[in-house]
Amino acid sequence: MPPSIRAHPAPPWANAPVHGAFRPGRSVAGSGSDAEDEPVATTPTTVDEYLDGLRPDTQGVLRRIREVAHRSVPGAEETIKYSMPTITLGGRSIVHFAGWKEHVSIYPAPEPDEALDADLAPYQDPKSKGTLKFPLDRPMPYDLIGRVIAKLAEVNRPAAG
Repeated sequence: MPPSIRAHPAPPWANAPVHGAFRPGRSVAGSGSDAEDEPVATTPTTVDEYLDGLRPDTQGVLRRIREVAHRSVPGAEETIKYSMPTITLGGRSIVHFAGWKEHVSIYPAPEPDEALDADLAPYQDPKSKGTLKFPLDRPMPYDLIGRVIAKLAEVNRPAAG
């Protein structure tokens, strides 16, 4: 194979947290490094591990979103699902949140709601249906995020009894 198109091993940092969020851990097997079987980055197992792996600016925003979520959903618990923090109630997922290089995201976006639609319009991404993206370079609308999470909890609340 000509040198200009030869496959190169991935650099050691290729599996490290990217865009402020974790990427699932992978082995660098086949890279020719001495650490072939050691994962370079691992999927976090707790919300604290996830948050600790973020850039400080993203980490601060997501810590506050975490607090807002717990205030919005009394009795909520938290876990990691799909490699991101997830707020649960009665074992049911209410909301997931994640940090990226230029924004934080909340999944899923609530179903259309007259009381929320106009406020959410600037944060909806037509390419990522069901995702709300909040840019890190603008003031974070924590009150709106709390309203979204409360609405998601109302819709997804486990049946009583």
